[in-house]
Amino acid sequence: MTVLKKSAALTTAILTALSMTEVFGASAASDSDATLEELTGAGASKVLEVYADEVRSGVATVVSDDGYLVTKYSDVARIEGPFEVKLGTRYLLPRIVKILPDVDLLILKISGHKLPSVTWEAEAEPARMGDWLVSLGATVEEASLGVVSAKTREIKAKKAALGIMMVNLNREVAKNGVTIEQVFPATPAERCGLLRGDVILLIDDKEVNSPDEVRGAITALPPGALLEMVIARAGRKLRKSASLSDTSILEDPFDASRYLNGKTSLRNVDFPEVIQHDTPIDPGLLGGALLDLNGKLVGINIARVNRFTTFALPARVFGTALEHAIAADRAHRRALRASLLSPAGPLGSAKTQP
Repeated sequence: MTVLKKSAALTTAILTALSMTEVFGASAASDSDATLEELTGAGASKVLEVYADEVRSGVATVVSDDGYLVTKYSDVARIEGPFEVKLGTRYLLPRIVKILPDVDLLILKISGHKLPSVTWEAEAEPARMGDWLVSLGATVEEASLGVVSAKTREIKAKKAALGIMMVNLNREVAKNGVTIEQVFPATPAERCGLLRGDVILLIDDKEVNSPDEVRGAITALPPGALLEMVIARAGRKLRKSASLSDTSILEDPFDASRYLNGKTSLRNVDFPEVIQHDTPIDPGLLGGALLDLNGKLVGINIARVNRFTTFALPARVFGTALEHAIAADRAHRRALRASLLSPAGPLGSAKTQP
């Protein structure tokens, strides 16, 4: 059997092929290996890197040969300033086509012609439990193999959470604002640098003067949203930004397994349907393609839940909206080009001349 030596990321693929040999025989494993090499080699060109300030910030999947891409919206939304998509040796500024907030996807457009792209169907049936799937990255080394580990299902919404305990009103120590009594570990509050004793003065430019007002401002936003705060610390006012998680972080805030899970997605709930698989992909690869062993797009990896679990959006959840957005954008661009090339000018001014 062919051994995939590219990186530790493909160790899972090798072990899987070995398991398939035991269960189905050598011929099945051999066929699987050929498929894996083909998928990981050709597939890498169908997932592009996203950069901000010369630092890689994520990936995007090419869904059409003329340069339409999809990526995880809540990750890109946290990028401050412009971002670029790397195509070969070039860095291109993408155009934002449409946001699909219900499924946390962002549709982008780059200049391109006959680009390698994934093969997909808007109404394709999702993968089933036990199916083998390949998660693509922007390089061969980032590809990995996993198995569907649960039935396709809805992931219901949870309220957003910051990860703090506030001083009770009758113990309040600040004349204005709300004092933080405790910052829980491995939460958005800790990650953005909040400390015990900080006083929250403003949330999204609105004054807050009670724990209820702080909770109300947080829970009014969805998990994954950016919360802007002004705090007081040691006589100084500081600005802090936190990407909110969901209330699951408060169920057992001192659980040590949170650290073992590594980095997880801030938005991993509130999806109409997900494919759950056991591929331990890096969160930086969310927005990348999830393929079956025939090379067809099964879904887009959308959330890392823990070290054992990744969620992907089935193609049928976003496919129709994606098709409509691309068709509308193409029609708009054609109309715009026709208007600019018209002898009457872009506004038909020649026809209105006396």
